[in-house]
Amino acid sequence: MTINYPGPFEIRTLYTSLPAVSPVLQHTQKLNLDLVGTPAQGQTFDNYNIVDKDGDTAVQLDTFVEAYLVLFNKLFASTMTIDAVELWKYPVFQSFDAVFWSSYDPTAAAGTGAGSNVQASQDIYTFRTQEGGVLKLNLMENIANPGVPKAYSALSADQKAVVDFFLDGNGSTFSAVLLGRDTSYPFSFIKNYPGQNEGTWKQRNRP
Repeated sequence: MTINYPGPFEIRTLYTSLPAVSPVLQHTQKLNLDLVGTPAQGQTFDNYNIVDKDGDTAVQLDTFVEAYLVLFNKLFASTMTIDAVELWKYPVFQSFDAVFWSSYDPTAAAGTGAGSNVQASQDIYTFRTQEGGVLKLNLMENIANPGVPKAYSALSADQKAVVDFFLDGNGSTFSAVLLGRDTSYPFSFIKNYPGQNEGTWKQRNRP
């Protein structure tokens, strides 16, 4: 069985969606991407440029992160706050050992969607990558209620916007940016799976 590894860089978004519910749980979303050149450790995000599906760009990492978070936040109610955005590097090829590289304080830092965040929910979006792998986007305890798998046509406008962003970027200054673990870009949406995360359910109900 082929093992796919994260990296070469990873954006980690740390967020709390239900701060008034005990226990308070912080979630971490990890997304892979690549940066132009050999970025030095400890620089601010505006000193890093992203690589998209078409190659090197002049788009700064902070610009990309803000564009993504605007869409990400619409899938959460206003009780969700983003606690930190971190950049990690996997300096050794085909490794799970990451090194902290930088951090960023985003402007788009809270949920903006309608509804309430659902305890112990897990909202998974799946994409086919250029090399035949599967890229998964996981959203924990957002406003999606558990239910049946959904095709693109059954998604809300806000959900479709996230899918479109993964496949085409922002449609102007950059194209697809995020990588599957096979190091290729997503080109097709598979399905959305709104469900429940058993580990989170146990943390909430069996502390």
